Amino acid sequence: MRASSSASGLPLKQFLFISLLWSCSLLDPPLSFGNPRAEDQHRSRPPHGEITEDLRDTLFIVSAVCFPESYDWQRDSAYGNVSCTLRLFCGEREMLSIPAGPGTTVSASPDGHHIIDGELYTVYADPGGTYIGRGGTPLAHWAEKEYIVGLLPSGNDVFTLGLCQDGGLAFRCNGREHFRDAGGVPFGGFGADTYGPGGALYMDGGSVCFAYSREGSEAVFVRDGEKDGPPFSPSESTVLDARYINGAKCVLYNQAGTSRIYQNGKYVTLNRIRFIDAGLVELGGTLFCAGWCMNSYTESECRILCDGSIFYFLHGSPERLYFCGAQYIPLYLDQYPGCRFFGKSCARALDGNLAVALTPRDGSAPFVSYKGTRTEYPVHGFLSGIDFHLPE
Repeated sequence: MRASSSASGLPLKQFLFISLLWSCSLLDPPLSFGNPRAEDQHRSRPPHGEITEDLRDTLFIVSAVCFPESYDWQRDSAYGNVSCTLRLFCGEREMLSIPAGPGTTVSASPDGHHIIDGELYTVYADPGGTYIGRGGTPLAHWAEKEYIVGLLPSGNDVFTLGLCQDGGLAFRCNGREHFRDAGGVPFGGFGADTYGPGGALYMDGGSVCFAYSREGSEAVFVRDGEKDGPPFSPSESTVLDARYINGAKCVLYNQAGTSRIYQNGKYVTLNRIRFIDAGLVELGGTLFCAGWCMNSYTESECRILCDGSIFYFLHGSPERLYFCGAQYIPLYLDQYPGCRFFGKSCARALDGNLAVALTPRDGSAPFVSYKGTRTEYPVHGFLSGIDFHLPE
């Protein structure tokens, strides 16, 4: 892979957004509970795939941030500057215990660690640079401070995509820079509904891929650290998402007051629909758009899933959408009153069911809710992520 660069600067709005990411409180991510209708959870769903996995021996892999018993972590009077421990459970067994907090390169922030393919990866940035670890073992370090939006292990390598403190993005392998664009802003991330555990990085056709925007009006595709053809830049438009899906370049963008989809040379116009915030996802071999839109029929904002001809309106405005095969599953947090939910990584879908990692506000034991069961964890702190460990 060859390094590449561009000299364009980062718009002020995007710079302020990146600055905010670095300055947010570590222990109080925004929560949105709303007033959804739980009875609509399974309505208006695309055709289901076959359920083939035997779930009897399925275990949860759960990450948790634990604080000293004497510390009121929910009040967080130390503003995150307190020693803590990052723990990883597989079933009821504790697999890892990693020192975290001040004096370490492991953060208490729930977006500072990620469960990918059953392994616990940590990301940390301070004035001394950016640090990547796996299972408590350092993997990579470089001098530049970056906010990591994509992390993808592949064989003996770990690939990262980061927002640079002075603007733009950098793509690295084991800390070594392979691509940079000083004016680029990646599509997707760890918190995006339509992206996987690796955030803005993903595999397509055996290649490490991502796409990014320049000035909001064009999409640039990158495969294995190399730009893949000229940018996609429709006139007078705003690009909302761009990604590879089964080798095809796919773009969702707004133009002339409506949303359009580009897929490998073909265009689809979503009549009377204008997405505000949305992403692209494949469900059962069909390309869908999922997100918030303005519906000109009702003159109101709503959350929908559509493929250009079929529209699924998601009643009750779910806080999150999760995808599994040909299925989508909405997450309605009002089903879990009195609990905190620390972001997208705290739920995972399997065969039409969600496992949700929750932390009660009353100080009782955090737990995972799955198929009507409740599994508690001996943690003075919060659950920060979950995955499934499937039987061989």
